[in-house]
Amino acid sequence: MALPTFDPQPVTARQEFLGQTESGSLYRVQIDTGDNSPALPGLMLVPEVARDHPRPAVICVHGYGASPEWIMGFETPGQLNYTRASGARLAAAGYVVLAPQIVCGPETPAKDRLRLDRLAILQDRSLLGLELAGLKRAVDWLQTLPEVMPDGVGMYGISQGGRCTLYLAAVDERIKVAVCSGYFTRRWNKMLEDEYLAAASSAEALPYRAYIETNEDDKFNPRAAPLWDDSLLGALICPRAFL
Repeated sequence: MALPTFDPQPVTARQEFLGQTESGSLYRVQIDTGDNSPALPGLMLVPEVARDHPRPAVICVHGYGASPEWIMGFETPGQLNYTRASGARLAAAGYVVLAPQIVCGPETPAKDRLRLDRLAILQDRSLLGLELAGLKRAVDWLQTLPEVMPDGVGMYGISQGGRCTLYLAAVDERIKVAVCSGYFTRRWNKMLEDEYLAAASSAEALPYRAYIETNEDDKFNPRAAPLWDDSLLGALICPRAFL
């Protein structure tokens, strides 16, 4: 199957310099996504080495209850930063890092996505599709930055961010390396077989549930063929690097 090709498109973005960190210069960004859609907010870290020599870039996408701030190494008192400051660590290693904000609020993340996905369906769209469109624009924008190697864009996502990574890398060949953490699975089990997951949950002392028993309607997107196996999406990414 031939995948669509993408050329960098003109993208407008607002950048606000927030300060200098141990990993580089920190910016708040708002990337224009076009099509009357809201701008894609996020944080960007630019290591000093990128000022003189363009560097590879990594789009780091957070998961439920997290934020771009967590990706960049900022903590929230009383909460475990499960992203492990992946963006700050990558920037310290010399990568330009963009951490976009996706819909997974810290208070009621499932409810946030549930309502917005239902509204999107009424317009013959989906929340995942709108997010992927915004992330494509983020790739467009990164490829135009003088600090970024245009052919050196990778992507890392955890949990819901892993879902974004899996789907975007499958359809956009500009993502040269993709890391999907905490999402890649046996899709049929995860969607429907709650008893199977309950047994695994008991054995591993983790709160596994099938999506059929939760309020996460956005996982049942008929256009995304929710019951195909994730390995097929991985096959679309190969032979590019996929972890």
